[in-house]
Amino acid sequence: MIPNANTGQPLCRANRLVAGALLIAVPAGFLVFFTALQVKFDYPDILRKPAAEVLTRFAASQGVLLPLWYGMFASALLFIPLSVALASLQRNRSTVALSLALFGAFAGLVQTIGLSRWVFAVPVLAARFASDTSAPAQASVTTTFDTLNALVGMGIGEHLGYIFTTTWTLILVWAMRSARPISGAIGTLGAAGIAAGLLEPLGWSAAATLNALGYSLWSLWLMWLGVLLLRGRSLFSTPSDQHVAALAG
Repeated sequence: MIPNANTGQPLCRANRLVAGALLIAVPAGFLVFFTALQVKFDYPDILRKPAAEVLTRFAASQGVLLPLWYGMFASALLFIPLSVALASLQRNRSTVALSLALFGAFAGLVQTIGLSRWVFAVPVLAARFASDTSAPAQASVTTTFDTLNALVGMGIGEHLGYIFTTTWTLILVWAMRSARPISGAIGTLGAAGIAAGLLEPLGWSAAATLNALGYSLWSLWLMWLGVLLLRGRSLFSTPSDQHVAALAG
Protein backbone atom coordinates (compact mmCIF):
# COMPACT_ATOMS: atom_id res chain seq x y z
CA MET A 1 0.00 0.00 0.00
CA ILE A 2 1.35 3.45 -0.91
CA PRO A 3 1.26 5.92 1.98
CA ASN A 4 -0.91 8.99 1.68
CA ALA A 5 1.23 11.94 0.62
CA ASN A 6 -0.23 14.16 3.34
CA THR A 7 -0.38 11.87 6.37
CA GLY A 8 1.75 8.82 5.62
CA GLN A 9 -0.82 6.78 7.57
CA PRO A 10 -0.30 3.34 5.96
CA LEU A 11 3.46 3.66 6.42
CA CYS A 12 3.02 4.65 10.08
CA ARG A 13 0.79 1.65 10.72
CA ALA A 14 3.18 -0.72 8.94
CA ASN A 15 6.13 0.60 10.96
CA ARG A 16 4.15 0.19 14.17
CA LEU A 17 3.21 -3.41 13.34
CA VAL A 18 6.78 -4.33 12.38
CA ALA A 19 8.20 -2.70 15.51
CA GLY A 20 5.58 -4.40 17.70
CA ALA A 21 6.24 -7.82 16.21
CA LEU A 22 10.01 -7.47 16.63
CA LEU A 23 9.64 -6.17 20.19
CA ILE A 24 7.83 -9.39 21.05
CA ALA A 25 9.73 -11.91 18.94
CA VAL A 26 13.33 -10.83 19.61
CA PRO A 27 13.29 -10.74 23.44
CA ALA A 28 11.04 -13.82 23.53
CA GLY A 29 13.59 -15.71 21.46
CA PHE A 30 16.39 -14.44 23.69
CA LEU A 31 14.59 -15.66 26.83
CA VAL A 32 13.89 -19.08 25.31
CA PHE A 33 17.47 -19.67 24.18
CA PHE A 34 18.97 -18.15 27.32
CA THR A 35 16.84 -20.40 29.54
CA ALA A 36 17.68 -23.46 27.46
CA LEU A 37 21.40 -22.69 27.78
CA GLN A 38 20.97 -22.29 31.53
CA VAL A 39 19.47 -25.77 31.70
CA LYS A 40 21.76 -27.51 29.20
CA PHE A 41 25.04 -25.68 29.77
CA ASP A 42 24.84 -23.83 33.13
CA TYR A 43 25.08 -20.54 31.23
CA PRO A 44 26.22 -17.93 32.22
CA ASP A 45 27.89 -19.59 35.24
CA ILE A 46 29.84 -21.84 32.85
CA LEU A 47 31.80 -18.75 31.76
CA ARG A 48 33.49 -18.69 35.17
CA LYS A 49 34.70 -22.30 34.88
CA PRO A 50 38.15 -23.38 33.63
CA ALA A 51 38.50 -23.46 29.85
CA ALA A 52 39.15 -27.21 29.87
CA GLU A 53 35.80 -27.88 31.55
CA VAL A 54 33.91 -25.56 29.20
CA LEU A 55 35.41 -27.09 26.08
CA THR A 56 34.88 -30.66 27.28
CA ARG A 57 31.23 -30.03 28.06
CA PHE A 58 30.69 -28.19 24.79
CA ALA A 59 32.22 -31.04 22.77
CA ALA A 60 30.08 -33.60 24.59
CA SER A 61 26.81 -31.77 23.85
CA GLN A 62 27.61 -29.78 20.71
CA GLY A 63 24.62 -31.15 18.78
CA VAL A 64 22.27 -29.63 21.34
CA LEU A 65 24.25 -26.52 22.25
CA LEU A 66 25.17 -25.21 18.80
CA PRO A 67 21.56 -24.55 17.68
CA LEU A 68 20.92 -22.74 20.97
CA TRP A 69 23.95 -20.52 20.44
CA TYR A 70 22.79 -19.83 16.89
CA GLY A 71 19.48 -18.73 18.41
CA MET A 72 21.22 -16.33 20.81
CA PHE A 73 23.36 -15.07 17.93
CA ALA A 74 20.27 -14.42 15.80
CA SER A 75 18.46 -12.68 18.68
CA ALA A 76 21.35 -10.24 19.07
CA LEU A 77 21.53 -9.62 15.33
CA LEU A 78 17.78 -8.98 15.08
CA PHE A 79 18.04 -6.29 17.74
CA ILE A 80 19.44 -4.04 15.00
CA PRO A 81 16.28 -4.01 12.80
CA LEU A 82 14.19 -3.88 15.99
CA SER A 83 15.91 -0.63 16.96
CA VAL A 84 15.53 0.85 13.49
CA ALA A 85 11.84 -0.08 13.35
CA LEU A 86 11.22 1.49 16.76
CA ALA A 87 13.16 4.60 15.80
CA SER A 88 10.96 4.97 12.71
CA LEU A 89 8.02 5.71 15.02
CA GLN A 90 9.87 8.84 16.18
CA ARG A 91 9.88 10.58 12.81
CA ASN A 92 9.09 14.00 14.27
CA ARG A 93 11.98 13.85 16.75
CA SER A 94 14.98 13.33 14.55
CA THR A 95 17.56 13.42 17.36
CA VAL A 96 15.73 10.80 19.42
CA ALA A 97 15.11 8.64 16.36
CA LEU A 98 18.75 8.78 15.33
CA SER A 99 19.92 7.98 18.87
CA LEU A 100 17.59 4.99 19.15
CA ALA A 101 18.71 3.64 15.79
CA LEU A 102 22.44 4.16 16.38
CA PHE A 103 22.70 2.94 19.97
CA GLY A 104 20.41 0.02 19.19
CA ALA A 105 22.55 -0.91 16.20
CA PHE A 106 25.71 -0.66 18.31
CA ALA A 107 24.16 -2.80 21.06
CA GLY A 108 23.05 -5.45 18.60
CA LEU A 109 26.35 -5.43 16.73
CA VAL A 110 28.69 -5.80 19.71
CA GLN A 111 26.55 -8.55 21.25
CA THR A 112 26.43 -10.33 17.89
CA ILE A 113 30.23 -10.18 17.75
CA GLY A 114 30.49 -11.46 21.31
CA LEU A 115 28.17 -14.39 20.72
CA SER A 116 29.74 -15.25 17.37
CA ARG A 117 32.62 -17.03 19.14
CA TRP A 118 30.21 -19.73 20.33
CA VAL A 119 28.95 -20.27 16.79
CA PHE A 120 32.19 -20.11 14.81
CA ALA A 121 35.23 -20.47 17.08
CA VAL A 122 34.29 -22.59 20.10
CA PRO A 123 33.12 -25.63 18.08
CA VAL A 124 36.52 -25.76 16.37
CA LEU A 125 38.41 -25.28 19.63
CA ALA A 126 36.29 -27.90 21.42
CA ALA A 127 36.92 -30.43 18.64
CA ARG A 128 40.68 -29.82 18.77
CA PHE A 129 40.69 -30.07 22.55
CA ALA A 130 38.88 -33.41 22.42
CA SER A 131 40.94 -34.89 19.57
CA ASP A 132 44.46 -33.98 20.70
CA THR A 133 45.04 -34.73 24.38
CA SER A 134 48.73 -33.78 24.43
CA ALA A 135 49.60 -31.14 27.01
CA PRO A 136 51.05 -28.59 24.54
CA ALA A 137 48.03 -28.85 22.20
CA GLN A 138 45.50 -28.50 25.01
CA ALA A 139 47.41 -25.59 26.54
CA SER A 140 47.35 -23.83 23.17
CA VAL A 141 43.62 -24.39 22.77
CA THR A 142 42.74 -23.22 26.28
CA THR A 143 44.89 -20.11 25.84
CA THR A 144 43.07 -19.27 22.61
CA PHE A 145 39.73 -19.87 24.27
CA ASP A 146 40.59 -17.67 27.26
CA THR A 147 41.80 -14.89 24.96
CA LEU A 148 38.58 -14.99 22.93
CA ASN A 149 36.53 -14.98 26.11
CA ALA A 150 38.37 -11.96 27.49
CA LEU A 151 38.46 -9.87 24.31
CA VAL A 152 35.43 -10.87 22.23
CA GLY A 153 33.23 -12.09 25.06
CA MET A 154 33.83 -9.89 28.10
CA GLY A 155 35.31 -6.88 26.34
CA ILE A 156 33.10 -6.49 23.26
CA GLY A 157 30.01 -8.61 23.86
CA GLU A 158 29.48 -7.97 27.55
CA HIS A 159 31.15 -4.70 28.53
CA LEU A 160 30.26 -2.72 25.40
CA GLY A 161 26.97 -4.60 25.11
CA TYR A 162 25.91 -3.53 28.61
CA ILE A 163 26.89 0.08 27.94
CA PHE A 164 25.08 0.39 24.61
CA THR A 165 22.02 -1.58 25.73
CA THR A 166 21.65 0.50 28.90
CA THR A 167 22.08 3.75 26.96
CA TRP A 168 19.56 2.69 24.31
CA THR A 169 17.05 1.74 27.00
CA LEU A 170 17.41 5.07 28.82
CA ILE A 171 16.92 6.96 25.55
CA LEU A 172 13.75 4.97 24.93
CA VAL A 173 12.57 5.63 28.49
CA TRP A 174 13.20 9.34 28.04
CA ALA A 175 11.23 9.35 24.79
CA MET A 176 8.33 7.60 26.57
CA ARG A 177 8.44 9.78 29.68
CA SER A 178 5.14 11.61 29.19
CA ALA A 179 3.18 8.90 27.37
CA ARG A 180 4.26 5.84 29.42
CA PRO A 181 5.84 6.96 32.73
CA ILE A 182 5.14 3.69 34.59
CA SER A 183 6.45 1.56 31.74
CA GLY A 184 9.45 3.86 31.62
CA ALA A 185 10.16 3.26 35.30
CA ILE A 186 10.15 -0.50 34.71
CA GLY A 187 12.52 -0.07 31.77
CA THR A 188 14.85 2.02 33.94
CA LEU A 189 14.93 -0.75 36.53
CA GLY A 190 15.82 -3.30 33.86
CA ALA A 191 18.55 -1.00 32.51
CA ALA A 192 20.01 -0.65 36.02
CA GLY A 193 20.20 -4.43 36.32
CA ILE A 194 21.94 -4.73 32.96
CA ALA A 195 24.42 -1.97 33.89
CA ALA A 196 25.23 -3.82 37.13
CA GLY A 197 27.07 -6.36 35.00
CA LEU A 198 29.79 -3.74 34.43
CA LEU A 199 30.78 -4.11 38.08
CA GLU A 200 31.43 -7.86 37.95
CA PRO A 201 35.11 -7.48 36.88
CA LEU A 202 35.57 -5.31 39.98
CA GLY A 203 34.71 -8.26 42.19
CA TRP A 204 31.11 -7.44 43.15
CA SER A 205 29.63 -10.91 43.60
CA ALA A 206 26.00 -9.83 43.13
CA ALA A 207 26.66 -8.18 39.77
CA ALA A 208 26.13 -11.32 37.67
CA THR A 209 22.83 -12.13 39.37
CA LEU A 210 21.54 -8.58 39.03
CA ASN A 211 22.59 -8.54 35.40
CA ALA A 212 20.69 -11.75 34.62
CA LEU A 213 17.60 -10.47 36.44
CA GLY A 214 17.91 -7.13 34.67
CA TYR A 215 18.02 -8.78 31.24
CA SER A 216 14.99 -10.92 32.10
CA LEU A 217 12.96 -7.91 33.27
CA TRP A 218 14.14 -5.88 30.28
CA SER A 219 13.09 -8.63 27.86
CA LEU A 220 9.61 -8.91 29.39
CA TRP A 221 9.33 -5.11 29.32
CA LEU A 222 10.15 -4.99 25.60
CA MET A 223 7.58 -7.68 24.93
CA TRP A 224 4.96 -5.63 26.77
CA LEU A 225 5.83 -2.57 24.65
CA GLY A 226 5.39 -4.75 21.58
CA VAL A 227 1.93 -5.81 22.77
CA LEU A 228 0.99 -2.16 23.24
CA LEU A 229 2.06 -1.31 19.70
CA LEU A 230 0.19 -4.26 18.18
CA ARG A 231 -2.91 -3.16 20.06
CA GLY A 232 -2.65 0.27 18.42
CA ARG A 233 -1.34 2.09 21.49
CA SER A 234 1.24 4.84 21.27
CA LEU A 235 4.55 4.71 23.11
CA PHE A 236 5.51 8.28 22.34
CA SER A 237 3.72 11.59 22.78
CA THR A 238 4.01 12.84 19.21
CA PRO A 239 1.09 14.02 17.10
CA SER A 240 1.75 11.44 14.41
CA ASP A 241 1.83 8.51 16.84
CA GLN A 242 -1.33 9.68 18.59
CA HIS A 243 -3.05 10.00 15.21
CA VAL A 244 -2.04 6.48 14.20
CA ALA A 245 -3.21 5.08 17.54
CA ALA A 246 -6.58 6.80 17.08
CA LEU A 247 -6.93 5.38 13.57
CA ALA A 248 -6.20 1.90 14.88
CA GLY A 249 -8.96 2.25 17.44
